[in-house]
Amino acid sequence: MASLVSYEPTNTSSDNESKLGQLGYSPAKMLLELNQPCESLIKHCYWLGSEVSCAKFFHVTKTHVGFCCSFNADKAMHVDYKAPARPVPSSNIRLSGAGKHVGLSVMVDIAPDRYMAPTKSYYGAEIFVHSPNDFPADSDFEDTLQPGWDVDFCVTPIPIESSPSLERVPLSQRKCFMPNEGILQSNNTFSLNLCMSECRLRTIIKLCSCVPFYYVDFNITEMKGVETCTLRNVNCLRHFRKYFYSLKPPKEMSTDNFSFDLGMDCNCKPSCTFLNYNVQSISSKRMGGPFTSSYFGGRNVSTYATLHVHFKDLYCVKYRREAFMTWDSLLASFGGIFGLCMGGSVLSIVELFYYFVVKPFAFYRAKQRDASASEQQLAMTTRRQQKRPKSGRMFCPGRYPVGYFERKSIILRERTSGRGKRKILTVSPRMGFGYGM
Repeated sequence: MASLVSYEPTNTSSDNESKLGQLGYSPAKMLLELNQPCESLIKHCYWLGSEVSCAKFFHVTKTHVGFCCSFNADKAMHVDYKAPARPVPSSNIRLSGAGKHVGLSVMVDIAPDRYMAPTKSYYGAEIFVHSPNDFPADSDFEDTLQPGWDVDFCVTPIPIESSPSLERVPLSQRKCFMPNEGILQSNNTFSLNLCMSECRLRTIIKLCSCVPFYYVDFNITEMKGVETCTLRNVNCLRHFRKYFYSLKPPKEMSTDNFSFDLGMDCNCKPSCTFLNYNVQSISSKRMGGPFTSSYFGGRNVSTYATLHVHFKDLYCVKYRREAFMTWDSLLASFGGIFGLCMGGSVLSIVELFYYFVVKPFAFYRAKQRDASASEQQLAMTTRRQQKRPKSGRMFCPGRYPVGYFERKSIILRERTSGRGKRKILTVSPRMGFGYGM
């Protein structure tokens, strides 16, 4: 059964596994039965300097290395967890102190004589330090507890917070998910480890058509109708193990000089806001012979492994991510430089825009309107000239008095009829002048 964790080949016949299945033993149930119980593994617990019940603080959880006894893990990760009808707020333990006396101290019984199928070449217990609602991964801090050793974990939290202005930066540039962007099918709080675990599960289902026992609680679409991995799938899991723990580079990354033929194709990015832990481990081996420890009520701890986990300092450094340059800051920078060097302001920019853009455009439009009006007037004048008669004078009202043309017609008619006599005045240059009838 240890091969389901280490993917190492086994000589166990699949018939034996089938017989165990008929008796009601699934791979997960068998591994849980063979695992050392938390009550036997963790003998004594001290929290905030006082002895407490270990069963109250430690619960069994599933991890990629098997079943573990977890402290302060989210309830949804517990093996015996049953989802309530209504969501309840998180009840994770929080601490505001620092030092060994304000932390967790446990006495661990490794029990080497009970090892049946070890996956390591030594006797000891693996310790992982990770976020409460995160699935453990190889990227988390890891150390080993061995009999006769005292291990001290000094934890320094490193919170990283992102400014809301970072949302205006494209995802391809900031390369991290904001709180409302990362989505998981398992309906858990987004984290890089959980996203990678879901992607690894999809890859395993695609290549080996089974679900590892520690991923059974993940609720993704690809899991429907897929059975849990058994010893029959160990060879496949071992063969494709290099794919499960490799990652193809993003598509936007240039890969001209090198190529990747294996790896998972995941769209996983870290969260822009997250809490990381920097752990400093101090391990010391105890001298031979009995040894009583004041941290465990004067008990003899010579054959046990002891672990102390506490914060290193009362304060920590909080980092904040912000956009290096936004349009607001760029405009403010240009405005400050412009005002310092040229004595200008935003109003000066408006005036420059008016004089160099608005006013020339308005002048050009007015000139176009004047040219259009001149062309229209010239066209009207040409049409009037074409309509004027070729002979005689054009009648213009108001140029002659009333009755002028009628009187002229009467005088002309009398002259042509002979009824009137014309008086002629002649002038002689020699005799002066005369008057004739």
